Amino acid sequence: MRIKPRQELMDIWSATARVAFVPVPGSRGKREWRWGGRDGSNSISDAEQLLCLMLPSTEIPQFRLDEPNSTDEDLLTVLRPFGGAIDIPQFLIGLVMEYLERYTAPDGTPIFSGGSYFSPCSPARSPPPSSARCRWWSRSRPRSR
Repeated sequence: MRIKPRQELMDIWSATARVAFVPVPGSRGKREWRWGGRDGSNSISDAEQLLCLMLPSTEIPQFRLDEPNSTDEDLLTVLRPFGGAIDIPQFLIGLVMEYLERYTAPDGTPIFSGGSYFSPCSPARSPPPSSARCRWWSRSRPRSR
């Protein structure tokens, strides 16, 4: 069996687009990004969704999307649900911006909520409510040692 890394990454992109970019109920052909993984939306699963698309396009030269005239046709075909060569990078940047807005508190600190990622060891116990919206320490806050 021969491993085909390029095809594997394109399959991941295709699956991500198929599962996360879904039709809007009651609309004609309009689609929207659906945040969340198998256990719902939280900063971890939402970041994983973004990384599936963004990591190859920023780290692997053959997968770059920032120069629409240079984007390979097979990549455009896989990402066609997001639009054409010019639309795709704009769409992805929009997703990053939406993610940052979702997980930034009003005071500007990032929110690293695990939400559904925290599960009890025993069904009788549940994680503390504070785990749902864990905020990173602000720079203005002194750290305790």
